[in-house]
Amino acid sequence: MELSGYRDDLRGRVAIVTGAARGLGLHFADALVAEGMKVALVARSADLLEKHAQRLGENALAVPADIASPDSVREVFARTVERFGRLDVLVNSATMNRLHRIEDITDAELASEVGVNIMGVIYCIREAIPLMRKAGGGDIINVSSESVTRPFPLLSLYAATKAGIENLTVGLREELRHDKIRVTTFRSGTVDSGGMFLSDAPPDRFQKFFDDSNAFGFMHDTGLAIAPQIAADALIALLRAPHQAHIDFISVRAR
Repeated sequence: MELSGYRDDLRGRVAIVTGAARGLGLHFADALVAEGMKVALVARSADLLEKHAQRLGENALAVPADIASPDSVREVFARTVERFGRLDVLVNSATMNRLHRIEDITDAELASEVGVNIMGVIYCIREAIPLMRKAGGGDIINVSSESVTRPFPLLSLYAATKAGIENLTVGLREELRHDKIRVTTFRSGTVDSGGMFLSDAPPDRFQKFFDDSNAFGFMHDTGLAIAPQIAADALIALLRAPHQAHIDFISVRAR
């Protein structure tokens, strides 16, 4: 039996994926293009984005940008609509994480982490809403982290930014429920995505993070990293679901 409005064919729909140069964002972009969608890949790494766009073909557009800049975000959305004509899906996957105690964080670190993880998400959503309303609806997916329920050592600010975005997602449901724009939290556990998570951490901070995480059971709780295709499949399933159902929250993590 077919469900009324079930969208088992995503071909021709247009998406913007932030953080698409590597990691989970790149796997999301790959999966969307494989479904026949047209995808704007957004990140700061221009060379990597261009390489991925060439590999993915004419349905992919590389748009280098710093989402912490509102002007840069406006350019992303303008270029996407200029190329593809509309917007149906926004995946806010870009993230920044730095290991530090709050008392040690510098002004620049604080501005960059909050700028990407909170302000950047809001800038993107602000631009997406009128475009999706014009298109007759859409999906906004805000990628969060399992650490919101138990912040890891030295990652309290990161967890706080993700928790803030989860709460924003809840509030947006009420703002957009009559516009056929669905807003979903996609809470991810550890994924073997090849991303840059903590890759630039100073060795001494990383060692403390690793030691404390082991000592207090964080590593046991998170389990082994899952394959990125599992997370990508969950995203596709969400986008295929009929809009008569609002999907508030998805959690994909290790057993």
